[in-house]
Amino acid sequence: MPNWCNNQIRISGNGVPAIAEILKEGGKMFESLVGKLAEGQTEQEYNENWYDTNLERWGCKWDVEISEHDISIEDDCIYMYIQTAWSPCNDFLRLLSENYGVDVENNYSEGGNDFCG
Repeated sequence: MPNWCNNQIRISGNGVPAIAEILKEGGKMFESLVGKLAEGQTEQEYNENWYDTNLERWGCKWDVEISEHDISIEDDCIYMYIQTAWSPCNDFLRLLSENYGVDVENNYSEGGNDFCG
């Protein structure tokens, strides 16, 4: 069982409407917004090396289910309150910022190993 890292995320900028539309569809958040495969990676390669790919691509072990209870969508901002396994999802947020041209802020804390940022 992992230690859970609490992430309080604020997303703003011109890409907010596009992100909001994808979030409204539900499913896996990271995969839906930035994809799960590294550039040039095949599905088979991902299946054989999913753990390392997820850490490199998203910054954490597993994807997160989109839940309307954890997301607040406003006209120009999206607020998310999600938990990730072992570490924050900062690499996912970096890709999100690059792909959608948004500004992202993440305040995270992980009490089991006593770190925050």
